[in-house]
Amino acid sequence: MTRYDHYLASLRKIALVVGAFFIVAFCLGFGFSKNLLVIFLKIFNLTNIQMTVTSPLQVFNLSANTGFLVAIVITLPVVVFLLARFVLPALNKGERRLVATYSFLALVLFFVGFIFGVLLMKFVIFTFADLLYGTRIGNYWDIQVFISQVLITATMLGLVFEFPIVLAVLVKVGILELEMLISKRPYIFACAIIFVALLPPTDVLSMVAMVVPLVLLFEITIFCLKKTRR
Repeated sequence: MTRYDHYLASLRKIALVVGAFFIVAFCLGFGFSKNLLVIFLKIFNLTNIQMTVTSPLQVFNLSANTGFLVAIVITLPVVVFLLARFVLPALNKGERRLVATYSFLALVLFFVGFIFGVLLMKFVIFTFADLLYGTRIGNYWDIQVFISQVLITATMLGLVFEFPIVLAVLVKVGILELEMLISKRPYIFACAIIFVALLPPTDVLSMVAMVVPLVLLFEITIFCLKKTRR
């Protein structure tokens, strides 16, 4: 019996709880995938576009992907809560407040970024669908490719919106200095543009729509770090 057995047992229990939540959430998402897909397509209101499937297995893949997404959305807050509860007893009052605040903000920013990604894709889709409206060009989309692109973009933007949390933590623990971030601002913006250029969709309009929030988040983070340091 070592001094770490208690912590390993706690982590094992956390893993089991998270796994159970994930499996139950996946089954729920898989079972209600048809209803969720109908709601998803209504959000985009694709009246002039015909959705298609190219094989019978795509129906199963769509249901599985829907279940996986639902499982992530439901399980993510559980993971953050359980890990925070595991770590908090070892921290002092100030550190507990900091961890609780950052954990809450991380969840909020991820979901805000995810929703922003969905709205961005909706705007891009409407913009390009209007270009084909009134022409003789058939507008047939592979539903799995369409949904995958929307979810990938939304998830990536959710992760992009975690940028302020990452910066704040790195500054708080002393890995990065606030003055360095301020002085290297042009290089950071250049890296942000390159990073966004690698994300789908790759048109200029979407890139601008993703770069602007990233730059704003950086500036807000710098401002907040200056305020908290005083």
